[in-house]
Amino acid sequence: MECVIRTQRLDLRPFRPEDAMFIFNLMNQASWIRYIGDRNIHSEDIARKYLEQNQIRLYNENGYGMYAMCLKGTDEVIGSCGIVVREGLETPDLGYAILEKYSGKAYTKEACKGVLEYAKNTLKFRKISAITTKDHEVSIRILMGLGFSYLKTIRLPNDPEELNYYELKFF
Repeated sequence: MECVIRTQRLDLRPFRPEDAMFIFNLMNQASWIRYIGDRNIHSEDIARKYLEQNQIRLYNENGYGMYAMCLKGTDEVIGSCGIVVREGLETPDLGYAILEKYSGKAYTKEACKGVLEYAKNTLKFRKISAITTKDHEVSIRILMGLGFSYLKTIRLPNDPEELNYYELKFF
């Protein structure tokens, strides 16, 4: 599978089983655990199974999903950005995460802009949602900078934490 979305500095492509070490590193960094939660991805093998059972499977089911955020022309995976169908949300959800050593360089915002253009122009979405923990200030700034509007707090099924819910309408 090749690149789905191209931006100035990034290529976004579907995840592959060989991206397991990246997923292991991403999901075990402190910021992931604090703001997203421990998903019990404690080995490369578990990360590979996670990719196969979640990300890769969802491309076939939904026609889209989370994409590997790669530095343009290198295939070095530095983050994840894409669209998730999440239980408890009526609208597909913009998701993103980046390795801490690449944060602060506007890669996430760039990737999100590319995903939003793809959602609007290729997938023909009328709107998209996003969720964050109430204290994830960086994520909130990114969403507001992309034009999302805060609507309410919500709780997802089987998750006791109250989350901020945002939407962006395409016209």
